[in-house]
Amino acid sequence: MSVAVSVAVSVAVSVAVSVAVSVAVSVAVSVAVSVAVSVAVSVAVSVAVSVPVAVAAGPSVAVVVSVEVEAVDSADLGDAVAEDC
Repeated sequence: MSVAVSVAVSVAVSVAVSVAVSVAVSVAVSVAVSVAVSVAVSVAVSVAVSVPVAVAAGPSVAVVVSVEVEAVDSADLGDAVAEDC
């Protein structure tokens, strides 16, 4: 009986660790990709908007174009992770 219990515990622990690692890796990758895409899009939009406006305005006119970048909040990341799961 003790062998069966030992095998059952071993399998249960192995499955639990495997699932925990899989979820942790999935969440980490999802958050990293989300942040990377958000930053890349923000920078691309900022450059795409500010460069043509500055060129069109010419050197005699100072044009300030601001693109608001929302700070990454841990609650937002939690919501994003919850949506992915």
